[in-house]
Amino acid sequence: MLEYCLNCDYENEIKPDRAAVTVTVRGEYFEVTEEFYKCPVCGEKFTSSLGHDALDEAYREYRRRHDMLQPEEIRHWRSHYGLTQIELSRLLDWEAATLSSYENGALQEKSEDTLLKFIMAPQNLLNLITSKPHILNVEKQNQLLAQLSANKTVAKHVEQLYTIYSPPNKLGEHSEENKQNISYEPFVQNGIPVFANTSVPVKTLIDYFKGGKSVNNFLDATVSREQVMAFLSELEKQIIKPAM
Repeated sequence: MLEYCLNCDYENEIKPDRAAVTVTVRGEYFEVTEEFYKCPVCGEKFTSSLGHDALDEAYREYRRRHDMLQPEEIRHWRSHYGLTQIELSRLLDWEAATLSSYENGALQEKSEDTLLKFIMAPQNLLNLITSKPHILNVEKQNQLLAQLSANKTVAKHVEQLYTIYSPPNKLGEHSEENKQNISYEPFVQNGIPVFANTSVPVKTLIDYFKGGKSVNNFLDATVSREQVMAFLSELEKQIIKPAM
């Protein structure tokens, strides 16, 4: 790769190198990979904007460690509802530049991350839109209200279904209504954020819900309402006789 050394004006092909480095993010240490170039003439070390971004890697690890949203998760969710950065920023009372920076890799504050997760729930986004009717045009507002209301119905349906797979009581016994199991595991595609770009067995999905995770994380991302309804229909077919 052709690079130019600002220190000695050397201009020739310099191959990139990589090394493990420790990056501090908000008082926490992360071992990440740094990509750099080293001038063969003067020994000057420099990085390129086209190479691997060690700070971005550290930010991603920080978000994973603290269960925070990644930039693409925010973008995908916003795009799923057809909201522009300006529209969503106004709904949140944020500067447009703030949201843009988070979608492009800047590290959000925990309080801002909590707010984003809060409005990702259909009911909360619905309430926010209805409380600020001046933000969106009438056509988009009506479209979103219809979509969010439909998601509420689907969410209730899923909540009812996954209680069938509830854990036993302290005596190790299941109630009669929960003695059913699922014999076949069809696959559901492209849930976000937990199931991004994966095929998820129904049992795994139900275990995910059973563990206390919100159904909204599954419904309000790349999965369409039609896909969810197809999943529910298939799931109902697989609930068989009480386990012996």
